[in-house]
Amino acid sequence: MNRTNWMKRFALLSVVVVMAFVVPHVRAYTRSISEFDDERQGPVALARMREAAAPARSSPSEVVRKALPQKRTQPDGGPLVRTVLIGGDGTSIQVAVQVENMTNLAAFDVDVNILGDVVRWQEGTLGDFLALTGRTVYTMGMQITESGATFPAAAYTTGDQSGVDGSGTLLTLDASVEAEGIGYLVFGRALFGTPNGDPIIVSREVDAVQVQSIHKGWNLVALCPDVSGQTISDVFRTIDGQYDALLDANQQTPTVLTGGSGVWVRGTNSVATRLTTLGVARDATASLALSPGWQLVAYCGEATLALDEALASIAGQYDRVIGLSGAYDPQVGAAYQTLTQLTPGDVILLHMTEQAFLRFPASGDAGQVVQNDCPAIAPTPYMSLLYGDVTWNGAPPSAGMRIEALNIDDEVVGCAATDDAGRFGLMTLYGRDEAAGIPGYAPNEPIRLRVGTCVVESTLLWQDDRTPHRVDIAGTDQGCEITVRENRTFLPFVVR
Repeated sequence: MNRTNWMKRFALLSVVVVMAFVVPHVRAYTRSISEFDDERQGPVALARMREAAAPARSSPSEVVRKALPQKRTQPDGGPLVRTVLIGGDGTSIQVAVQVENMTNLAAFDVDVNILGDVVRWQEGTLGDFLALTGRTVYTMGMQITESGATFPAAAYTTGDQSGVDGSGTLLTLDASVEAEGIGYLVFGRALFGTPNGDPIIVSREVDAVQVQSIHKGWNLVALCPDVSGQTISDVFRTIDGQYDALLDANQQTPTVLTGGSGVWVRGTNSVATRLTTLGVARDATASLALSPGWQLVAYCGEATLALDEALASIAGQYDRVIGLSGAYDPQVGAAYQTLTQLTPGDVILLHMTEQAFLRFPASGDAGQVVQNDCPAIAPTPYMSLLYGDVTWNGAPPSAGMRIEALNIDDEVVGCAATDDAGRFGLMTLYGRDEAAGIPGYAPNEPIRLRVGTCVVESTLLWQDDRTPHRVDIAGTDQGCEITVRENRTFLPFVVR
């Protein structure tokens, strides 16, 4: 075959391929226009909007990367499109696509994309905003993709009236709650136009949606989306009636919540439910201002980090960290630290010694977790800390010997295990919550310890002080004689 014939055949093949893909789409678009008879100025306006859209369309992941952190409004108060949580429960949510500061709006064409697996679109309906000036509204699209990850919607209006001004709801979308974690809601396409098809430049807000479990009793909840400006009831609307108390780091009922913080939530359901929060997406590595005193801080990064690496930006400006899995206090020595890493979604109780700005790194060493076979202890916001050494028959016991803290009702309210040198690291002793029926210590209640079958009662009285107390234990197999050393002073105890 000569070069001329080959080029002719290639050109013919190219035309066939192009026609195979383009013609069906052209016909479908023509049919969608013809359905409106002579009311064709709307589709023409949409087409002009698409042609005039200046920025090239980016992939959703690129949109998130470039847009974080994103402000809720433009500096000049210009037009904005965003998503807002307006309802839901543990299995589904309702989301409104809202616009703000619009002028002469007559048409829109948007794709609302979900990044991540936490929620999936199920259906959507048109809001009433476009019809407010009396123009006739027509819709195009409004069909969710098979995966449920994208909702495309377009609408235009006809009539002699002007377009609509101000703020309102374009769409209401229903989504199913699928999994715990963090996802993003991004506008893959967001085109807006006037009655003449002239484009309206609109800022696109990137929002984060977070799903996490709420169990009966106290839960440490991470607020990873920026919920600034939302009321308490807005933030917790999906568990309305399923919790009865909120506490901040200072055991006060919070009146304002912010992204990157944590909060204690007391759930009341016997069966775990899911809390879904939605707000402006935050960069997990953005600076977080911390004041002196106790703070509840949420770690919203994607990688597990060693604690010292996670808090490297505030090194020397804090002196204690308490989490649900352990505690850290540099004054007690490295061998007694039980909180050694942060995993995504963790909340820590952090005591700052001065004003500072915390910036979590994007990546780093994961560190090593401190393992023990202790049973799960129901947490409360009230706590003290205990650590120390154990000798048995004059030598360190085998690694894994369990030390349990008992309250007056013989309930285990704290637990730790020895390492191969006989040391047990910082364990949290929780206080009682009588209103919720959660066991723990009462103020001034003597701390009792159980090692094996031996139980001793200490003169150390429990207080909600969040402070480490050293208790060294020495015992033998004969008669289980145990001596407990508190604050480096030996004190005798009677074995029961």
